[in-house]
Amino acid sequence: MNKGRGIFRDQRVLLCVVIVILAVAVGIINPRFVRLNNIVAILQQISVLGVLTMAMSMLLISGGIDLSIGNMMTLSSVVVATLLMRGANLFVAVLAGFGVAILGGLLNGFIIAKSRTMPLIITLGTGQMFNGISLLIAGGSFLQFQNKLDFLRTIKLFDFLPLMVIFMLAIVLLSEQHELSLPFYLGGAIILGAVLAYPLVARPRHITHPEALAVGEARDVTD
Repeated sequence: MNKGRGIFRDQRVLLCVVIVILAVAVGIINPRFVRLNNIVAILQQISVLGVLTMAMSMLLISGGIDLSIGNMMTLSSVVVATLLMRGANLFVAVLAGFGVAILGGLLNGFIIAKSRTMPLIITLGTGQMFNGISLLIAGGSFLQFQNKLDFLRTIKLFDFLPLMVIFMLAIVLLSEQHELSLPFYLGGAIILGAVLAYPLVARPRHITHPEALAVGEARDVTD
């Protein structure tokens, strides 16, 4: 009995319980929500944010914050897409994207360390800078990955779980093994947000998500 009470004192367990209760409630409102293909679609659409959550959690654990992480992701994606559209090798393009993200992180860290200014202020400014560079490189044109990253959604475990979702779940599990509970909470918050947002977006037939566009896909979440 006491052991059972101890389990429910774990915030991670309580978060899972809240998500399940909300999922059941939304499923009653719209039965299509609990379909397997829709659950997988939601996981696929939040997988990019899920991976970013792991990086943000490390900063939050150390007492910092990075508001530029979204724009830094955009800049990296623009660099990768631009190189692929110019005929570059996928490995080289992805490596360049990693390089851009690493340099952006080093720039943030250098400015914060030398100026001793709050990370909130610095990353807010550098985020806008990254966004401007992205717009400058793209030149207002539509960019795509030339279908070279489609394998992230086409390769599926057990013929239903996309590779990008597996990648996200693997990072979460690795974080948990190193006793970093914050990624679990932030990841749970993202899933919670997806569950809460579903009734608001259930009526439109087609919804285009930034994460879906990253793999060249506009998905119908209500099917």
